[in-house]
Formats: sequence, C-alpha cells, structure tokens
Amino acid sequence: LGPFFVTGVLSFAQICKNHIGLPLWIYEFFGPLASGTARYRLMQTRGHWEVAVGFVLILGVFTARAAPFSVLLFWNFMMMRYMMSSWVQASFKKIDGTLNPVLGKIPGIKYAYAALKRNLYSFVDPESRRAGRLCTIL
Repeated sequence: LGPFFVTGVLSFAQICKNHIGLPLWIYEFFGPLASGTARYRLMQTRGHWEVAVGFVLILGVFTARAAPFSVLLFWNFMMMRYMMSSWVQASFKKIDGTLNPVLGKIPGIKYAYAALKRNLYSFVDPESRRAGRLCTIL
C-alpha cells in the first residue's frame, strides 16, 4: 500500500497548496510536498517501492506465502508501469546498474544475464514482436 499512500499524500499536498481556507499549520506541513523537487523524489521512491513489492511477491511464491497467479498479475501491471512511468524505468536501471558490474565479471553468468535482460526487455520494447503479447489485463 506504500506506493498508493505516496500518491495520495502528493495529491493531498496539491489540494492543500491551492486551497485558501485551510489552517496555516496544515498549509505549512503539506506545502513543501507540493514542490517539484519533493514530488520528483517521492515519485522516484514510489517507483522503487513498486519494484520492491514485485520482488517480495516473487520471494513469497518461493516461500509459499503468495499465490503465483497474484504475482503474474502484478508483473503484468508492472510491464504497463514500465512502459508509462519514467520513475519505474529508473528503478530498473538502478538495479541493472548495481547487478551488471558484479555479474559482468563472472564469465558464464555474464552472457546469461545479458540474455535475460534482452528477453525481459523484449516484453516492453514497442519495436519487438513480443511486446504486449503477455499483457492480458487489457
């Protein structure tokens, strides 16, 4: 629920910023969240949370705490979020920037990781023939 809470707080901050009749303490508390830099940082945090929830769900499947169908639905949703949200794209790029230097030094793993990246990116690449084929929500 964290990503949705962040979006709700940002929306409430915008309302508080533009509403004249609010008490001053509410305006002073939520006013800074309506700035562009705070909004950008919170949306980036939301993107990180969405990706983290996906990996926690995968871990939940392997520990028998989450249903595999819910994980498939969530990652279907994340494919759409990746295509539409630059913050989610930045989260995946940050993960890749962390994993690539480590896995790129291991000879056999380097090629497997590159193949996995190509395969996963083909699901969201608009130029690919596979793009959108597994997206069954729409």
